[in-house]
Amino acid sequence: MPLISVIIPTYNRAHVLANAIRSVLNQTFEDWELIVVDDGSEDETRELVSVFFDDKRIVYKYQINKGVSAARNFGALKAKGEWLIFLDSDDEMEVDSLFFFSNEILRNAHSLIFGGYNVYIDGEFSDESLPNPTAYFAKLSGTYAIKKTLFEYNNGFDTHLKYSENTEFFHRLDQIEIYVGYLYQHVLNYHKSSRIGSQYYLNQIESLGHILNKHSSSLSKRTKTLYHRIIGVNYLRISDFKNARISFLLALSINPFSFKTIVRFLITYLPLFSKKIYKSK
Repeated sequence: MPLISVIIPTYNRAHVLANAIRSVLNQTFEDWELIVVDDGSEDETRELVSVFFDDKRIVYKYQINKGVSAARNFGALKAKGEWLIFLDSDDEMEVDSLFFFSNEILRNAHSLIFGGYNVYIDGEFSDESLPNPTAYFAKLSGTYAIKKTLFEYNNGFDTHLKYSENTEFFHRLDQIEIYVGYLYQHVLNYHKSSRIGSQYYLNQIESLGHILNKHSSSLSKRTKTLYHRIIGVNYLRISDFKNARISFLLALSINPFSFKTIVRFLITYLPLFSKKIYKSK
């Protein structure tokens, strides 16, 4: 059995998927399997993956389109490895990523391990980040390895979510006591686009609203205020001023003295000014 199962969910991303697969093939650590979960793609995904079938560690699984969370859960169900790493199909692992993770796995009794990442925007290097055990840091797919037993105990990813699925998953993990390890190396090249459509904002609005409802009793007031404010800003970006106003009022009902929220609430009454500040990317 492999020590680590890398799971790549993908949907119509054949034009970038090969880079993600090669980044796993190029690892200096070799005790792994790679499961590519095709989430109902209509492009050449199946044909592209078949090119790599000479390596028996690579497995292709197909499901009708159910979303990224369901695809990750399906990959985890099929995984043979003791540990899981979820890699998005438009990102790549650094060549020593699995070596760093495996060293930490074999040396310590952790059940979750975080590493750092490099950020690329439109293909250009933009920033880098390392995990910080004393402060908030982004938990991106590809930057953490988790024991399969812990993933199953936490009931996997919430399949209702199209955005913030990692955030919601780790919020549930925060409710239980686990042993966490940290790697102070970059294990992922994370790719972002500067071009964001309205569907992105709608997905974020829907997902954060779902998290707020699902975890109303466990989210902190600060987090609730932040999520309502993010939802409000997203409504401003798509020029839905009525719902933006409602979202900021919900944030103010939790923290009525938040200057940032008050300013944004007032902006909802200034559509022309708002469109200049909150342009859709």
